[in-house]
Amino acid sequence: ITITSGASNGTATVNDGGTPNDPTDDTIDYTPNADYNGPDQITYQICDADGDCETAVVDITVNSVNDVPTTVDDTASVNEDDTVNIVVLDDDSFGGDGASTGTITITSGASNGTATVNDGGTPNDPTDDTIDYTPNADYNGPDQITYQICDA
Repeated sequence: ITITSGASNGTATVNDGGTPNDPTDDTIDYTPNADYNGPDQITYQICDADGDCETAVVDITVNSVNDVPTTVDDTASVNEDDTVNIVVLDDDSFGGDGASTGTITITSGASNGTATVNDGGTPNDPTDDTIDYTPNADYNGPDQITYQICDA
């Protein structure tokens, strides 16, 4: 088996089944690109001992799966008695399912100030949400906020 036209949205390789001189157990292994779903195609050729060859096409459908959203911890600095707008989603991902229709959620609030979700004027679109943090009056030091994002 020879792959003559590889996959557009993944990788395809010939697996010789551990027997490089026996093509009868050869297969094509396909792995889609991360978070990809949709159609893909591979064209391959198979030849016999006389050199006669045939070409065939494999149409592949990669089904969507429930990719879990991922968050990455963020840091921010703010002066006493001021407010900082934290763009927490810059390094997060809602996964292949996309964002939910609700805002991000603060699951554990600040101990030494207040934290609120700023929905950017779009309450049903969390992709522009940020967190506004204001420390208590005259407070300086560390604080922590825990937030959650949900996918569709």
